[in-house]
Amino acid sequence: MERIPALLQDADVGLIPLRVHSGTDIMLPTKLLEYVSVGIPCIVPKTGTITRYFDEEMVRFFEAENRDSLADAIVELYRDPARRTQLAHQATERFGKTYRWSEHKKVYVQLVERLLGGG
Repeated sequence: MERIPALLQDADVGLIPLRVHSGTDIMLPTKLLEYVSVGIPCIVPKTGTITRYFDEEMVRFFEAENRDSLADAIVELYRDPARRTQLAHQATERFGKTYRWSEHKKVYVQLVERLLGGG
């Protein structure tokens, strides 16, 4: 467990190879958020939920369950280190600014207080 962060630092990309169905189309993969938080560029399927939080400047999309589309995405990013860097920066910066815990905990606490009648 202690070696995982060091292993991730050596990653060129993070793959999120979901098969799209009713469950995966509405989830935001935790692994995607982990990769983004440590600055790993990601290759993801174009699901409804992922596209709600990320755009083509933040991740490299592929057509879910299409191995040629996934392979094209992998090769494209392999050949373009500058694009990998740009994707990682945009995802970490934009997602992180919007969804960082320090801001969302305030919203969460306010909601709980309101539900409990204290705010």
